[in-house]
Amino acid sequence: MTTARSTLWLALAIGVLMLYPYPVSMLVAGGGTASAHAIAGHLCILQADLMLLLAGFVMALGSRMLGDLALGDPLVDRVAAVAVLLAVQDLPLTALAIVVPEHEGYAYRLTITHLLTVVVVLVMTVRMRRAPRPYRSPLLVGLLLGLVTLAPQLLLVAVGGPTFLDVRMPADLVVLFVSTALVLGLAVQLISSDLPLWAAWRLSGAVLALYAGRVWATVTEASQPPPVTVVAIVFFSALLATTVIGLLRRALAEVDGRLAVLVHRTADAEATVQHDREVAHEVRAAVAGVVAGAQLLANDQVSPGPRKTALLRMIETEAARLNRSLSAESPGTPSEVDVDAVIEPLVVAHEARGHVVCWNRTGHRTIGHPDAVAEVLSILLSNADRHARGAGTTIVVTRRDTMVEIRVADQGPGLDPVARAHLFEWGARGSTSQGEGIGLQRAHRVMLEEGGTLTLASSDELSGTTFVLRLPCAAVRTERPLRDEGQPPEPHVQAPASVRPDLSRAAAARGVAS
Repeated sequence: MTTARSTLWLALAIGVLMLYPYPVSMLVAGGGTASAHAIAGHLCILQADLMLLLAGFVMALGSRMLGDLALGDPLVDRVAAVAVLLAVQDLPLTALAIVVPEHEGYAYRLTITHLLTVVVVLVMTVRMRRAPRPYRSPLLVGLLLGLVTLAPQLLLVAVGGPTFLDVRMPADLVVLFVSTALVLGLAVQLISSDLPLWAAWRLSGAVLALYAGRVWATVTEASQPPPVTVVAIVFFSALLATTVIGLLRRALAEVDGRLAVLVHRTADAEATVQHDREVAHEVRAAVAGVVAGAQLLANDQVSPGPRKTALLRMIETEAARLNRSLSAESPGTPSEVDVDAVIEPLVVAHEARGHVVCWNRTGHRTIGHPDAVAEVLSILLSNADRHARGAGTTIVVTRRDTMVEIRVADQGPGLDPVARAHLFEWGARGSTSQGEGIGLQRAHRVMLEEGGTLTLASSDELSGTTFVLRLPCAAVRTERPLRDEGQPPEPHVQAPASVRPDLSRAAAARGVAS
């Protein structure tokens, strides 16, 4: 509605401005003469014809640029072709009227050849509702049809035959009635077309005004352009031009809306794919530990005792975590997390794969989701196993003020300096890395969601690479002694060689996580 109102006011303003030749002629001619008024009228009609041509060009160009978005595919092409048709038909006649005054009536009065114009325009409007495809070149179609309707009028001028309709002649009166009926039918077709209702009413009103102005000039047998007819022709062009502007604005708004929807859908699709890849990344790492532990148990490589119990508990814990990761259930509200209970299955899983992790129990507890903390630690341990080239990995858990700090350090060659700046971005990885650049990005995001942080320790703290997790502290268990802050961590399992995992088999199992 805003577009319709704004373009209507614009049409009125343009129409008034296009009538400027009248006041200019009055000023120049000192009040105006008949010839001055006639020239002013023809200049106004010439401007209207040029505006029709420009409107047709803009409409055709907009239709081609925007395709079938919002403009209504064949609809605008037909309107553009009609605008060009009328401009091509009237421009030469208006120029002829200015150059040869005795032929000026052709610029504003009806002739029998206008019946052909009305029929052509009506057929194009009817086909507007039925044609499945737009014109390939509405400008060319309008040009050709305009020349077809112009030719009979130029022929009448050349041979000096019957020219304008005379309402005193029965035959001419019949032609006038038929033309009027066809114009009314054209207006009805426009209103019932697929154009926006405001645009359809605007165009049909403009057509009726144009025809009524020409009928008035014909009935009164005007010898020069009547102001009423000139105003009708001018405002017809202004209405059509501003309707084009309104349709283009509407089309652009709809294109913007569709683009916004496409961008939203693309973002949703990318987020879904990214989430699925993240889940798959974590599943591969967790399954590798479960498979390695299951192989050790299946091959009787672990004697009954604490080690076997730890492996069984690890398989049960990791399988349950995987099941929760793959389900759509909500993780629930944050709660107290026993850091030792989270770390132990992960350490056991990595030891089953041949990756020795040094760690001591501390009894620290934090606030969050156990599965989220386990996922982040699993990512860091898998990265250390993959990139540290067999070097050991150490987990140190301490409390600093109100935060629990978990350090995961390896003694590998360290990070690629180029990768440090984009370490936690999606797809970021070093030049020699064979990873996907998924794990650290997800681990960093998960820690933020948990109300904690994941950072890379400065290179001068420890050799290799050290990542630091910080989570809000919940409480410290006092029923077990805590590791002294200065005491170095020890390997989680100190089993005899006979019960340690076969590293060749474990190395084969590690391929599951790649």
